[in-house]
Amino acid sequence: MNMISFVATTQLALKNIWRWRWRLLTIFILVAGSFALFVLYSGMLTVSSQIGVAQTVELNLPYDLMVMGDQNSPIIPESQLPTPKFRRPILKKAETGSSIIVKSETGQIELLGIEENSHFFKSDFLIEGNWLVDEDDIVLPSQMADQFDLSLGDEFYVYNILQDGVQVQYKFIISGFYQTDYDLDLPLIKTESAALIRQDAAPNRFFIQYNRAESELPHLVEWMRAAYPDAVLIYPTVTTDMGTALLQQIFQPGRWLLVLIFMFMGIGVLTVAFITFLERRRELAIMKSIGVSNGQIVYALGLEQGSAGLVGVIAGMIIVMLLGQRISWFSAIPSSELAKFVLQGSFYTLAVMIAAISFPTILAKVATVNQLLFARNIPIVRTDIDHLAKPTGWILMREDKENLRFLKFDVVDGRIEGILLKEVGDRVKEGEVVATQEMYLGLRYHEWRSPCDGEVVEYNRDSGHMAIKPDDPEAGRYPYPAHILQDEIRHQKNLEQGRRRARLENSVQTSK
Repeated sequence: MNMISFVATTQLALKNIWRWRWRLLTIFILVAGSFALFVLYSGMLTVSSQIGVAQTVELNLPYDLMVMGDQNSPIIPESQLPTPKFRRPILKKAETGSSIIVKSETGQIELLGIEENSHFFKSDFLIEGNWLVDEDDIVLPSQMADQFDLSLGDEFYVYNILQDGVQVQYKFIISGFYQTDYDLDLPLIKTESAALIRQDAAPNRFFIQYNRAESELPHLVEWMRAAYPDAVLIYPTVTTDMGTALLQQIFQPGRWLLVLIFMFMGIGVLTVAFITFLERRRELAIMKSIGVSNGQIVYALGLEQGSAGLVGVIAGMIIVMLLGQRISWFSAIPSSELAKFVLQGSFYTLAVMIAAISFPTILAKVATVNQLLFARNIPIVRTDIDHLAKPTGWILMREDKENLRFLKFDVVDGRIEGILLKEVGDRVKEGEVVATQEMYLGLRYHEWRSPCDGEVVEYNRDSGHMAIKPDDPEAGRYPYPAHILQDEIRHQKNLEQGRRRARLENSVQTSK
């Protein structure tokens, strides 16, 4: 397309923009509304997620991470832990413990068995009484003592059900009370006592403090997840991580709504563009008949409808800014997130817009004048067939011996899936259409063309084969793979030899 044609086509497209302004206005409204809704709704989800995460409270713990193991994921000795991905000294302090859930007079509780010289559970927290000395000593959190009115020296009974179903009672003496500013305070006993109750000496808790000079908490969490894939990890920010994951699940249906926004926009734009194409069929036929190229038609239609989409995106940005001044939570959206939503919305909107207008534009490009004027189906994919797609050896042998040219149509129960234009005895020219077939609502079109000048001498309704006798015995043939015919010739020779052998054996037996 030269410069003169480009300018003329542009002027024609600008005139058509005014002519079809109401249709293009509909596309403009769909695009602007979808873009604005996408940006605002994405921003609302982001602000809601930030508020939800901000309301979660981090845990205050004496350790940086606790691995809660079970029978399926026992505590691995520190020397046998897998090598961390970061290959830096992560651990600073680490120790094991034993935990067991039992029943008591105060209800179901969890007892934690700690080592004698524990780094994380120290006697410094003691506010009354003595620290753990004997195996029957137990130290309780002060809030638990206040809640159940417990005193020093009281007997504290716990009950555990063994694997054989027998319930066993254990007696402890309250030796002291402790108080900390940490969360998750538990009744403390010695590890030997916990092992006695559990009847299992293996520890099931792993307390870790990481080396802050060489690593960070996410590194420690990732390392422990790799070492204990089935265990529960407790660390200060676990509430934030769980809250974030929960909010993602809650907001997941809302994110599907963003997909529906562009889906409905695409359906709306496609409907408007297709209806406009149907109403302009005669106009397009005239343009093609006076010599307007397909490229010029595609450019004109793309300029008309694409300009509506582009202006719609710009208008959507303006709508977002205007509404943002009146929405209280809009200012809470981080500028980086807002820029990301604007870029994503622009990309998704224009991509859906291009996909929606492509179908009518392609139809306008591939349609012929007759198809446009007489409202015929407009195939997007057109195939001309003048040979056999899957030749058999028998057919190729007949072509070679009888000097025939074969075509094969798609047939079902003896009826061709299309229109048969020639019958036996009809004369055909090379390239003349002998049968047609439309598929997929007319979007795909097959034409079978005669491979030579000649006469239709045979048509098999069951197999769909049509034989054409060429007028010129030296007419060219389609270059089928040679091995197909050679294999068939060899097969026929073997059959003939077998028949001869059978006839000879039969004659010998008859003569006897």
